[in-house]
Amino acid sequence: MNGTPGLEDQLGEFLEDGPTAARARVLELVLATIPSIPQRRVSRRVPWRVRSMPGYARALALVAACVVIAAGGLMVLSGSSAGRVGQRPPAVAPSRSPSGSGGPTATPVDTSGWTSFSSTRNGLTIRHPAGWTVTAATAPWPVGTDYPQSLPSPMLDVLGLPTNGNWTFYFGSQPLAAGVSGTAWLTTYELKLARYYADMPQCFPPPSSMRRTTVDGQTAWIHEGCGFIEAIAFVGGRVYVLTWLSEYDPDMFDALLSTIRFTAAAAHDAPSSR
Repeated sequence: MNGTPGLEDQLGEFLEDGPTAARARVLELVLATIPSIPQRRVSRRVPWRVRSMPGYARALALVAACVVIAAGGLMVLSGSSAGRVGQRPPAVAPSRSPSGSGGPTATPVDTSGWTSFSSTRNGLTIRHPAGWTVTAATAPWPVGTDYPQSLPSPMLDVLGLPTNGNWTFYFGSQPLAAGVSGTAWLTTYELKLARYYADMPQCFPPPSSMRRTTVDGQTAWIHEGCGFIEAIAFVGGRVYVLTWLSEYDPDMFDALLSTIRFTAAAAHDAPSSR
């Protein structure tokens, strides 16, 4: 390069040595090179693409690249806060709120002062935070029909915090059709949801891949990760679907599930009288 004898050779040696071995030498090289590079007035209009690069510009570009490489190498080798190579950054958990207070969540959630609600339509008793509104189901969820995918629905009991629409818990139940097992029902349900939400089929895996929990001593299958959490349980010949709209508050979801008592024998499946 013009005006910088031996610079390319020194930069090549630096790249072979690696950022930690050549750090001091690179800094000396930069300081020694910059004063010797001829200066020119910068045009006010910078072209979008430069077809050729003069010698002094190549020198500056190589020096800058080496400095960046050295800094990046030091960050990796020193285990900086940016993370290590090949390691995923830790997930950032969204803020959570307790029962309607809007403050940080205490784990586990204290349910001792919650209010009880019994669904005579769907056959379930649950407790919820004081101040939440309750809209009781007024119609049965008929056998063989799909679970409602939107609110409001007369087939669903809905509990929630009036000031936060994401804090909504709703549920419904229906008898299993004759000859249909819980596994068969759940498999069909997951397939239907994967087709219905075609842009996110990964949210509705087959039953064998679903996370499991226990609700009132009964196994419940869970799908989650796409904006909501849903638990499905089979009790007394019925299927229960329990939906929580805020996946970012799993502690609250778990607290609600912990208060549930299934009363399948008391469910009311007759159509509403007019």
